[in-house]
Amino acid sequence: MYNGVQKTFFRDRKCLFKYPPQGLFPCNFIAHKVHIAGRIMLKVIAITLLLFFTQQKVLGQDGILLSGRVSDTGGTALAKATITLFLPGDTVHTLSDQEGRFSLRIPFCASLILAVSMKGYQSARKTIRPEKGVPTLSLPLIILTPAPLELPPVTVIGSRPMRIRQDTVEYSARFFPVRAGSELEDLLKRFPGMAVDAAGNVTMNGIKITKVTVNGQHFFGTDASGLDIYTRVIYAPRVDMVIAVSGVFLALFIGCPLGVFVGYYPNSFASTLIMRAMDFIQSLPVFIMAMALVAALGQNIINVIYILMLF
Repeated sequence: MYNGVQKTFFRDRKCLFKYPPQGLFPCNFIAHKVHIAGRIMLKVIAITLLLFFTQQKVLGQDGILLSGRVSDTGGTALAKATITLFLPGDTVHTLSDQEGRFSLRIPFCASLILAVSMKGYQSARKTIRPEKGVPTLSLPLIILTPAPLELPPVTVIGSRPMRIRQDTVEYSARFFPVRAGSELEDLLKRFPGMAVDAAGNVTMNGIKITKVTVNGQHFFGTDASGLDIYTRVIYAPRVDMVIAVSGVFLALFIGCPLGVFVGYYPNSFASTLIMRAMDFIQSLPVFIMAMALVAALGQNIINVIYILMLF
Protein backbone atom coordinates (compact mmCIF):
# COMPACT_ATOMS: atom_id res chain seq x y z
CA MET A 1 0.00 0.00 0.00
CA TYR A 2 2.71 2.47 0.96
CA ASN A 3 4.89 1.67 -2.06
CA GLY A 4 1.93 2.01 -4.38
CA VAL A 5 0.90 5.36 -3.05
CA GLN A 6 4.49 6.67 -3.07
CA LYS A 7 5.04 5.59 -6.69
CA THR A 8 1.71 7.06 -7.74
CA PHE A 9 2.60 10.38 -5.98
CA PHE A 10 5.93 10.82 -7.76
CA ARG A 11 4.60 9.50 -11.08
CA ASP A 12 1.59 11.76 -11.30
CA ARG A 13 2.93 14.71 -9.19
CA LYS A 14 0.88 17.40 -10.91
CA CYS A 15 -2.35 15.66 -10.17
CA LEU A 16 -1.44 14.92 -6.57
CA PHE A 17 -0.57 18.60 -5.95
CA LYS A 18 -4.11 19.57 -6.79
CA TYR A 19 -5.94 16.62 -5.41
CA PRO A 20 -3.96 14.66 -2.83
CA PRO A 21 -5.49 11.17 -2.70
CA GLN A 22 -6.64 9.49 0.42
CA GLY A 23 -3.82 7.82 2.32
CA LEU A 24 -1.11 10.38 1.32
CA PHE A 25 1.38 10.76 4.16
CA PRO A 26 1.46 14.20 5.96
CA CYS A 27 5.17 14.77 5.22
CA ASN A 28 4.56 14.55 1.47
CA PHE A 29 1.60 16.93 1.75
CA ILE A 30 3.74 19.55 3.62
CA ALA A 31 6.45 19.30 0.94
CA HIS A 32 3.77 19.99 -1.63
CA LYS A 33 2.71 23.21 0.15
CA VAL A 34 6.33 24.39 0.67
CA HIS A 35 7.01 23.93 -3.02
CA ILE A 36 4.06 26.12 -3.95
CA ALA A 37 5.09 28.83 -1.46
CA GLY A 38 8.64 28.80 -2.79
CA ARG A 39 7.46 29.39 -6.36
CA ILE A 40 5.32 32.32 -5.22
CA MET A 41 8.27 33.90 -3.30
CA LEU A 42 10.51 33.59 -6.36
CA LYS A 43 7.96 35.48 -8.43
CA VAL A 44 7.69 38.25 -5.76
CA ILE A 45 11.49 38.65 -5.57
CA ALA A 46 11.78 38.78 -9.34
CA ILE A 47 9.11 41.49 -9.60
CA THR A 48 10.73 43.53 -6.78
CA LEU A 49 14.17 43.44 -8.42
CA LEU A 50 12.64 44.44 -11.74
CA LEU A 51 10.92 47.45 -10.20
CA PHE A 52 14.12 48.46 -8.31
CA PHE A 53 16.38 48.42 -11.35
CA THR A 54 13.72 50.15 -13.43
CA GLN A 55 13.53 52.95 -10.84
CA GLN A 56 17.34 53.30 -10.70
CA LYS A 57 17.47 53.56 -14.46
CA VAL A 58 14.78 56.25 -14.46
CA LEU A 59 16.56 58.19 -11.69
CA GLY A 60 19.87 57.87 -13.46
CA GLN A 61 18.35 59.34 -16.60
CA ASP A 62 16.62 62.24 -14.76
CA GLY A 63 19.38 62.94 -12.14
CA ILE A 64 22.29 65.41 -12.34
CA LEU A 65 25.87 65.00 -11.16
CA LEU A 66 26.79 68.36 -9.67
CA SER A 67 30.50 69.05 -9.01
CA GLY A 68 32.67 72.02 -8.10
CA ARG A 69 35.68 73.32 -6.19
CA VAL A 70 36.07 75.72 -3.24
CA SER A 71 39.09 77.95 -2.54
CA ASP A 72 39.97 81.22 -0.79
CA THR A 73 40.98 84.49 -2.39
CA GLY A 74 44.60 83.34 -2.59
CA GLY A 75 43.71 80.19 -4.56
CA THR A 76 44.27 77.78 -1.65
CA ALA A 77 41.86 74.86 -1.63
CA LEU A 78 39.50 74.82 1.34
CA ALA A 79 38.95 71.37 2.82
CA LYS A 80 35.95 70.48 4.97
CA ALA A 81 33.84 73.33 3.61
CA THR A 82 30.13 72.69 4.07
CA ILE A 83 28.19 72.38 0.81
CA THR A 84 24.42 72.67 1.09
CA LEU A 85 21.92 72.27 -1.75
CA PHE A 86 18.38 73.46 -1.21
CA LEU A 87 16.08 71.45 -3.46
CA PRO A 88 12.30 71.75 -3.72
CA GLY A 89 11.16 69.87 -0.64
CA ASP A 90 14.59 68.54 0.34
CA THR A 91 18.08 69.59 1.51
CA VAL A 92 21.37 67.83 0.68
CA HIS A 93 24.69 68.31 2.53
CA THR A 94 28.29 67.29 1.85
CA LEU A 95 31.87 68.40 2.62
CA SER A 96 34.69 69.34 0.28
CA ASP A 97 37.74 67.04 0.16
CA GLN A 98 41.40 67.95 0.74
CA GLU A 99 41.58 69.54 -2.72
CA GLY A 100 38.43 71.55 -2.11
CA ARG A 101 36.38 69.46 -4.58
CA PHE A 102 32.87 68.15 -4.06
CA SER A 103 30.27 66.25 -6.06
CA LEU A 104 26.60 65.46 -5.51
CA ARG A 105 24.07 63.45 -7.49
CA ILE A 106 20.64 64.99 -7.22
CA PRO A 107 17.36 64.59 -9.06
CA PHE A 108 16.67 67.08 -11.80
CA CYS A 109 14.93 70.29 -10.80
CA ALA A 110 14.43 73.56 -12.62
CA SER A 111 16.09 75.66 -9.92
CA LEU A 112 18.14 75.00 -6.79
CA ILE A 113 20.16 77.06 -4.30
CA LEU A 114 23.80 76.29 -3.48
CA ALA A 115 25.27 77.54 -0.18
CA VAL A 116 28.95 77.17 0.79
CA SER A 117 30.14 78.03 4.31
CA MET A 118 33.26 77.59 6.41
CA LYS A 119 34.42 78.95 9.73
CA GLY A 120 36.48 82.10 9.32
CA TYR A 121 35.06 82.88 5.86
CA GLN A 122 32.02 84.69 4.55
CA SER A 123 29.35 82.34 3.22
CA ALA A 124 28.70 82.15 -0.52
CA ARG A 125 25.20 81.61 -1.92
CA LYS A 126 24.05 81.31 -5.52
CA THR A 127 21.07 80.06 -7.53
CA ILE A 128 21.63 77.30 -10.09
CA ARG A 129 19.31 76.50 -13.02
CA PRO A 130 20.48 73.27 -14.68
CA GLU A 131 19.55 72.40 -18.26
CA LYS A 132 17.30 69.44 -18.76
CA GLY A 133 18.93 66.47 -20.40
CA VAL A 134 22.47 67.40 -19.30
CA PRO A 135 23.66 64.61 -16.95
CA THR A 136 26.60 66.54 -15.43
CA LEU A 137 27.01 70.11 -14.29
CA SER A 138 30.43 71.49 -13.38
CA LEU A 139 30.25 74.71 -11.40
CA PRO A 140 32.81 77.49 -11.73
CA LEU A 141 35.35 77.99 -8.95
CA ILE A 142 33.70 79.09 -5.71
CA ILE A 143 35.83 81.66 -3.84
CA LEU A 144 35.23 82.38 -0.17
CA THR A 145 36.33 85.73 1.25
CA PRO A 146 37.92 85.76 4.75
CA ALA A 147 35.50 87.12 7.34
CA PRO A 148 36.82 90.04 9.42
CA LEU A 149 37.22 89.20 13.10
CA GLU A 150 35.17 91.71 15.06
CA LEU A 151 35.96 92.03 18.75
CA PRO A 152 33.75 93.79 21.28
CA PRO A 153 34.91 97.29 22.14
CA VAL A 154 37.47 97.51 24.93
CA THR A 155 38.09 100.63 26.98
CA VAL A 156 41.64 100.90 28.31
CA ILE A 157 42.03 103.12 31.33
CA GLY A 158 45.51 103.66 32.68
CA SER A 159 47.76 106.17 34.34
CA ARG A 160 51.43 106.93 34.20
CA PRO A 161 53.66 106.19 37.19
CA MET A 162 55.48 109.49 36.67
CA ARG A 163 54.53 112.81 35.06
CA ILE A 164 56.59 116.00 34.71
CA ARG A 165 54.83 119.36 34.69
CA GLN A 166 57.22 122.31 34.37
CA ASP A 167 59.10 122.36 37.72
CA THR A 168 56.88 119.72 39.40
CA VAL A 169 57.26 115.95 39.22
CA GLU A 170 54.17 113.86 40.04
CA TYR A 171 54.39 110.22 41.13
CA SER A 172 51.55 107.73 41.39
CA ALA A 173 52.08 105.85 44.68
CA ARG A 174 50.25 102.70 43.55
CA PHE A 175 53.06 101.96 41.07
CA PHE A 176 55.62 101.91 43.90
CA PRO A 177 54.28 99.47 46.52
CA VAL A 178 55.78 99.37 50.00
CA ARG A 179 55.06 97.01 52.88
CA ALA A 180 52.25 97.78 55.29
CA GLY A 181 53.20 100.19 58.05
CA SER A 182 55.91 101.97 56.06
CA GLU A 183 56.56 105.66 56.56
CA LEU A 184 56.44 108.38 53.95
CA GLU A 185 60.24 108.39 53.65
CA ASP A 186 60.14 104.70 52.61
CA LEU A 187 57.83 105.55 49.75
CA LEU A 188 59.90 108.54 48.66
CA LYS A 189 63.03 106.39 48.47
CA ARG A 190 61.33 104.16 45.88
CA PHE A 191 60.65 107.03 43.50
CA PRO A 192 63.18 107.12 40.62
CA GLY A 193 65.89 109.74 41.17
CA MET A 194 64.67 110.64 44.67
CA ALA A 195 66.67 110.14 47.89
CA VAL A 196 66.11 110.87 51.58
CA ASP A 197 69.11 111.29 53.92
CA ALA A 198 69.31 110.58 57.65
CA ALA A 199 68.28 114.16 58.50
CA GLY A 200 65.08 113.84 56.43
CA ASN A 201 66.29 116.05 53.55
CA VAL A 202 64.74 115.05 50.20
CA THR A 203 66.74 115.41 46.98
CA MET A 204 65.84 114.77 43.35
CA ASN A 205 68.84 113.91 41.18
CA GLY A 206 71.03 115.75 43.70
CA ILE A 207 68.77 118.83 43.85
CA LYS A 208 67.12 119.57 47.18
CA ILE A 209 63.31 119.42 47.18
CA THR A 210 61.67 122.31 49.04
CA LYS A 211 58.04 121.15 48.83
CA VAL A 212 56.36 117.75 48.85
CA THR A 213 52.56 117.53 48.54
CA VAL A 214 50.04 114.69 48.78
CA ASN A 215 47.34 114.97 46.10
CA GLY A 216 48.55 118.54 45.62
CA GLN A 217 47.56 119.68 49.13
CA HIS A 218 49.14 120.35 52.55
CA PHE A 219 46.46 119.83 55.18
CA PHE A 220 48.75 120.45 58.14
CA GLY A 221 51.50 122.32 56.30
CA THR A 222 55.08 121.12 55.83
CA ASP A 223 58.13 120.70 58.02
CA ALA A 224 61.58 122.23 57.53
CA SER A 225 62.39 119.62 54.85
CA GLY A 226 59.24 120.33 52.87
CA LEU A 227 57.58 117.05 53.85
CA ASP A 228 53.85 116.92 54.45
CA ILE A 229 52.95 116.77 58.16
CA TYR A 230 49.47 115.32 57.54
CA THR A 231 50.82 111.97 56.33
CA ARG A 232 52.89 111.60 59.47
CA VAL A 233 49.90 112.49 61.65
CA ILE A 234 47.83 109.82 59.91
CA TYR A 235 50.55 107.20 60.32
CA ALA A 236 51.29 107.91 64.01
CA PRO A 237 47.82 107.09 65.49
CA ARG A 238 47.75 103.80 63.63
CA VAL A 239 51.03 102.71 65.23
CA ASP A 240 49.97 104.04 68.62
CA MET A 241 46.75 102.03 68.52
CA VAL A 242 48.63 98.83 67.73
CA ILE A 243 51.05 99.38 70.63
CA ALA A 244 48.36 100.38 73.15
CA VAL A 245 45.88 97.61 72.35
CA SER A 246 48.57 94.92 72.20
CA GLY A 247 50.14 96.04 75.49
CA VAL A 248 46.81 96.11 77.34
CA PHE A 249 45.71 92.69 76.10
CA LEU A 250 49.10 91.18 76.93
CA ALA A 251 48.96 92.65 80.45
CA LEU A 252 45.44 91.22 80.93
CA PHE A 253 46.54 87.83 79.60
CA ILE A 254 49.41 87.61 82.14
CA GLY A 255 48.13 89.76 85.03
CA CYS A 256 44.67 88.26 85.45
CA PRO A 257 45.86 84.67 86.12
CA LEU A 258 48.49 86.00 88.56
CA GLY A 259 45.92 88.12 90.40
CA VAL A 260 43.51 85.16 90.68
CA PHE A 261 46.30 82.98 92.05
CA VAL A 262 47.34 85.58 94.64
CA GLY A 263 43.74 86.15 95.71
CA TYR A 264 43.02 82.42 96.04
CA TYR A 265 46.28 81.60 97.90
CA PRO A 266 47.07 84.83 99.82
CA ASN A 267 49.39 83.25 102.39
CA SER A 268 51.51 81.16 100.03
CA PHE A 269 55.17 81.89 99.31
CA ALA A 270 54.47 82.33 95.58
CA SER A 271 51.77 84.93 96.29
CA THR A 272 54.14 86.87 98.56
CA LEU A 273 56.86 86.75 95.89
CA ILE A 274 54.49 88.01 93.18
CA MET A 275 53.25 90.89 95.34
CA ARG A 276 56.79 92.02 96.29
CA ALA A 277 57.81 91.93 92.60
CA MET A 278 54.85 94.10 91.62
CA ASP A 279 55.64 96.54 94.41
CA PHE A 280 59.24 96.81 93.19
CA ILE A 281 58.16 97.49 89.58
CA GLN A 282 55.63 100.11 90.66
CA SER A 283 58.24 101.90 92.78
CA LEU A 284 60.46 102.59 89.76
CA PRO A 285 60.04 105.83 87.73
CA VAL A 286 57.95 104.70 84.76
CA PHE A 287 59.23 106.98 81.96
CA ILE A 288 62.89 106.73 82.96
CA MET A 289 62.76 102.92 83.14
CA ALA A 290 60.79 102.72 79.88
CA MET A 291 63.37 104.82 78.01
CA ALA A 292 66.22 102.86 79.55
CA LEU A 293 64.69 99.52 78.53
CA VAL A 294 63.98 100.74 74.98
CA ALA A 295 67.56 101.94 74.65
CA ALA A 296 68.86 98.62 75.96
CA LEU A 297 66.56 96.27 74.02
CA GLY A 298 66.29 98.26 70.78
CA GLN A 299 63.85 100.65 69.18
CA ASN A 300 61.05 98.57 67.67
CA ILE A 301 57.33 98.10 68.24
CA ILE A 302 57.63 94.66 69.88
CA ASN A 303 59.92 95.96 72.66
CA VAL A 304 57.65 98.93 73.27
CA ILE A 305 54.67 96.56 73.69
CA TYR A 306 56.57 94.44 76.27
CA ILE A 307 57.64 97.55 78.25
CA LEU A 308 54.10 98.92 78.18
CA MET A 309 52.86 95.61 79.56
CA LEU A 310 55.21 95.88 82.56
CA PHE A 311 54.30 99.43 83.54
